[in-house]
Amino acid sequence: MAEAILAALSKPDLARFFNEANSKAMKSTSWSGEGISPNNSRHIALVETIIGNRDQFAPDEFFIETHLEHGAIIKTTIPALGSKEA
Repeated sequence: MAEAILAALSKPDLARFFNEANSKAMKSTSWSGEGISPNNSRHIALVETIIGNRDQFAPDEFFIETHLEHGAIIKTTIPALGSKEA
């Protein structure tokens, strides 16, 4: 799945979408009032890119898992294409 996501993100339109979402996420703040970590912002941007362009990724449900600093993990389920959650 990771290889398929990387291949999709090599497309200029998806790379631009991801970069814009990542820039927006980096400008947000964490619950402590500090900026969020780069891994956190990339996770947010990746989820937004996949959901915003759902038809360009695998149609089945899958999840994205990102390991953050200090041992924290973010796991987001990407609903199947055409599901009510997508």
